[in-house]
Amino acid sequence: MTDPEVTDSQTLPDGQPASQEAPATPPVDIEAIKQELRADFEAKEQERVSGFQRLLNERDEEIARMKLESLPENERERVEIEQTEHYYSSIEQENWLFRKQSQGTEAQEAAQILHQFMNASDRDAQFDILVQAVKNYKSAGQPVVEENSVTTPPVDKNNPAPQVSGPVTLAPDGTPIDAAFAEGFLRSLKEWPSS
Repeated sequence: MTDPEVTDSQTLPDGQPASQEAPATPPVDIEAIKQELRADFEAKEQERVSGFQRLLNERDEEIARMKLESLPENERERVEIEQTEHYYSSIEQENWLFRKQSQGTEAQEAAQILHQFMNASDRDAQFDILVQAVKNYKSAGQPVVEENSVTTPPVDKNNPAPQVSGPVTLAPDGTPIDAAFAEGFLRSLKEWPSS
């Protein structure tokens, strides 16, 4: 079929005037569509991963149950006690971290780092967490405090610190103790009754 041609009266065969343009399509927001697709994909991916993780957890629990059942009675009781103690210690740890997080912003940040550190899979992961914490601390513009770092005040060579010649003992009020003061003090001690 061929396209309808415009007649002399400037109308199309379906009755519309030829001078009107075809209706325009609304503009398409490509970024919004991308974000919507990305969010949908991430939600489906998370659902798949969580479902797979649930299956893995169920399998691990079944394996642990079977291993536990294959142990002798006294060994089984020991393992159950260890698992219970581990469970309660992890709950105590979480409660302690929660209490520390409620102490302020710095405490929250420190508790989060500690939580990550304690839940790290191995020493390398723990070390990486510490390295990142030190980097963040340095990037905040605060100097890292080193142990055994002694700071001495600058010395003004034009105004050196006063030098004391010989041992000088000061009284509690800061006045120097001379021979006359010492004699009077010792005399007052002789007058005290001895016990």
